[in-house]
Amino acid sequence: MDEFDENTSVEYLQRALGPRVTSDPEAARELARLCGGLPIALSAVVARLSTRPERSLSKEVGVLRDDRLRALVSHDGVSVGAVFDSSYQPRALPAGCPLARLLSVRCRCRVTRAAGFTACRALRNTPGTAAKREGVLMQRTLGALAAVVLGVSLVAAAPAAAAQARPFPAEFGLPDGFLPEGIAIGAAPTAYFGSRADGDLFRVDLRTGRGEVFSQGPGTASVGLKVDRRKRLFVAGGAGGDGRVVDARTGEILKSYEFASDANTFVNDVVITDDAAYFTDSRKAVLYRVTFGRHGELPESHTAIPLTGDFVLTPGVNNANGIAETPDGKALLIVQSNTGQLHRVDARTGVTTAVDLGGEVLTNGDGLLVERRTLYVVQNRLNTVAVFSLARDGSTGSLVTKVTDPRFDVPTTVASFAGRLYLPNARFTTPPTPTTTYNAVSVPKP
Repeated sequence: MDEFDENTSVEYLQRALGPRVTSDPEAARELARLCGGLPIALSAVVARLSTRPERSLSKEVGVLRDDRLRALVSHDGVSVGAVFDSSYQPRALPAGCPLARLLSVRCRCRVTRAAGFTACRALRNTPGTAAKREGVLMQRTLGALAAVVLGVSLVAAAPAAAAQARPFPAEFGLPDGFLPEGIAIGAAPTAYFGSRADGDLFRVDLRTGRGEVFSQGPGTASVGLKVDRRKRLFVAGGAGGDGRVVDARTGEILKSYEFASDANTFVNDVVITDDAAYFTDSRKAVLYRVTFGRHGELPESHTAIPLTGDFVLTPGVNNANGIAETPDGKALLIVQSNTGQLHRVDARTGVTTAVDLGGEVLTNGDGLLVERRTLYVVQNRLNTVAVFSLARDGSTGSLVTKVTDPRFDVPTTVASFAGRLYLPNARFTTPPTPTTTYNAVSVPKP
């Protein structure tokens, strides 16, 4: 199983996908690196993208990383992308899980982050296994592909080592007096939190629960957060009427944007798409768009997009709050906290249409998370996460379940990693003091 070098891998993608590679060469190189230069992995990626012509290469990278460990412990197929999270798991693979079966390893084997392809070479003659992903069967040697996509090797763990393996902490503390609101998690096991008190940004290693302030705030709030694959953290500035972009590694402010200069503003949340970042303002019927350059460059200015249609602003209260993309990536979703409505938004025109949720009302709707066709809505003061199954275009949805937990204390936003949902407890009903304690908790995905 010979490997291509990075340039040859990109050329292979170019021949197969044409303009999609030309328009996003950085994402093509990232896919080449993730595939480890092995033709079997590159072929699988090409097959997936060929069946979804609307998906950009950047989106494909994100989707692969966003697949979760749930597929590893189920018995109805294995998602290729789910393997991404497994490289960060300290625990052994469950007995009988599909990945263990496909790779012909014992249940005491664990996935470690390591270079080399010894395991996948050993499996090059493994019979192809039908892997189901979003209803599409891919006849591939999934075991080899799993090892290749992450560049991981499978090593047998001694019983003692397996016994010592610990799961990620299910909750961890944030600084006293921090007043958390937003959370963001990228491809690595790192969570980012923003402070409503002074805008400080706090970074936590999900494997240990230990964290640190890595970027000092401007003195105004940091509310909604999102991190992109370039390790840029986009921060909504609340009543400051601004947004900023921070280097998630160094804490350096890369760019700041003043969206509104009057007092009637609250920049609440943000979502990142292939070509832009969109910020909500809870006090105005408007979206703020920060449009990226061809290679992801940050612009000097922003564009204000008025919201029209079914969205009707109520003065003096918080309106537009959490924001996410529709499953097909062609529109946006915004929850209106004061009415409990979910709106589908044409990002080009700002025209909104109420989403039919079968009569469900999203009272106290706050942070949104969309993964494939599943929508998670945090209902903060209800201490609940409502889970919906969405149509691909986001026009309709049906309630699947509601998640609550005794540890919830007015959670506001949600992010996911390795089959779990992570939420900061904002504790809105607790009078804040410099010594008030705060934390974040995680629950299994339903």
